[in-house]
Amino acid sequence: MSLFVHESDEEQLDANVNGNSNSSCVSFTASTTQIAHLSDIFQSLISINNQAIIKIKARGISIYSCYNHTFSVHVNIDPTLFNIYNITTSDIDEPLDDLEVSLGVDINLITECFTSVVNTLKFEKSVTCYFNYQGEGSPLIIEFEDNYISEKLEFFTFYIDNDLEDSNLLFIDHQNISMELMVKCDVLTNILQDLNQISTENLFVYVAEDTLNFISNGPIGTSKLIFPNDKAILEKLEIMSSDKKYVISQFNFEMFYKIFKSVKLSSKCKIIKDSHGCFSIQLLCKNLPQTKYSGTLITINMMELNHDEYMVGWILNDNAEEQELENTLKEKLVLHKQPNLLPTSVRVANEPLINSFRKSRHVEVQASMVDPESETITDSSATNDTLSRKRKRKERRPGKNVGGAVEIPLYL
Repeated sequence: MSLFVHESDEEQLDANVNGNSNSSCVSFTASTTQIAHLSDIFQSLISINNQAIIKIKARGISIYSCYNHTFSVHVNIDPTLFNIYNITTSDIDEPLDDLEVSLGVDINLITECFTSVVNTLKFEKSVTCYFNYQGEGSPLIIEFEDNYISEKLEFFTFYIDNDLEDSNLLFIDHQNISMELMVKCDVLTNILQDLNQISTENLFVYVAEDTLNFISNGPIGTSKLIFPNDKAILEKLEIMSSDKKYVISQFNFEMFYKIFKSVKLSSKCKIIKDSHGCFSIQLLCKNLPQTKYSGTLITINMMELNHDEYMVGWILNDNAEEQELENTLKEKLVLHKQPNLLPTSVRVANEPLINSFRKSRHVEVQASMVDPESETITDSSATNDTLSRKRKRKERRPGKNVGGAVEIPLYL
């Protein structure tokens, strides 16, 4: 064993150093004014883990974070959110579409900076955020600039082991999908709030035909929250499992509730579960001030727990009893249907209807009267004085002779 380095080994070492120094360096610069939207996205990430991996490509930015190998979140930010978006390399021959920058950051520190700037937006009309990263080993520089002040922050980055990164990923097996849902996020947000208020410990999600129930099990007992099956709220519900007509999933609610902030930011939610027990929630978060922005996609994957057979049996029995009760009520409604009170026979043409009889106020008679004393018919040509005396004697109201007819009050 020699204490000196041979010339050939020294040349090889120099070659390696020169090769590393000549390796291509990828840099990234961007700017945007959508600080509030980015702050909301970062806040939804820190509920899962304080550390995150940022991948920057020509087609957008991806942020990935995981927890305990059973819960992961993946965020895709489109380049249209930025006013300036550039990714460059020192290697001229390398195509821009293949460029990729990966860096690990403390997402909690970045979120605190964005949150503090958002709190000052009500005093400033416009704040611009600049991103700058000059390759591996360099810090991530974020600068905020308004009309009066410019603030520059440097965040240390750390090395990422690709093998370790791939082992933490959770993926949906799209060849073995057992169910697929599409729901409104505002209704799902309210259900998550209610489940949290009743101190839910174990959460069961029951999916059947036109049925989506959230069953809570905790210190106050078991409760069932029924998701409305209106098409405007429950837009899609499909079960792909061939052997079962239902799908039940069980979760620890404390872990499941980590999706709350992301769901609250989003407008649409798509839920997928495969036959391996991987539960995926895809959320589309719109940026309201920027109408042309397609939206930020947040994908949350989690593994379900082993099923509690007692609770699964209780859920199935409860739904069977509910279905039986519903069928019984339908049968009783048919048997006790009120009879039709209207005549069912066909009415003859000359037969009058009940409401065809009306009481007339006046009756027209011929222009002749009967004298009660002489019992003779008197013609209407009698003088007015004679008629007037007879009417006074009988205490009758004087009638009016119009056109040969006399109006006589009808007393019934």
